[in-house]
Amino acid sequence: MSEISRLTELLQSTFEGPAWHGAPVLGVLQGVHADTASVQPIEDAHSIWEIVLHMTAWVNGVTDRLNGKEICIEGAKDWPKPGSTEAEWHLTVDLLKAAYRDLVERVGKLTEGELAATAPTGKFTRYTLILGVIQHNLFHAGQIMLMRKALGLPTTPDQE
Repeated sequence: MSEISRLTELLQSTFEGPAWHGAPVLGVLQGVHADTASVQPIEDAHSIWEIVLHMTAWVNGVTDRLNGKEICIEGAKDWPKPGSTEAEWHLTVDLLKAAYRDLVERVGKLTEGELAATAPTGKFTRYTLILGVIQHNLFHAGQIMLMRKALGLPTTPDQE
């Protein structure tokens, strides 16, 4: 199996599953609705909705960087303001899914030789960016799982 294939498989398994560590990103979002996604049960912590928007910004940012675009994700671009309706929440999750599809597609088009090269307009290799966004999103998936627990939501699919 090529390294590109391993990376795309890792992107997909940690996002959609099955993931060896437990619930993938989409798994921790299962059963979350707009009313709970917007709550901040932990003082000075971001809501689930804010975290999902943040994750989407960085998945898109890595895809942009792999495409040679300069990125600057700060302030409102880093932590966009969430909406308030169920339709807006579903759109937010759909945008995260679309961002992941675009990233997986872009990674699949890389050559093995391109992985070790520094990404355009950046200081990290493409390989480091791809692994970094996987790690970043799993970190936030863990935060979402803690938020679920604080909100009294089931933390495993069999409790749904």
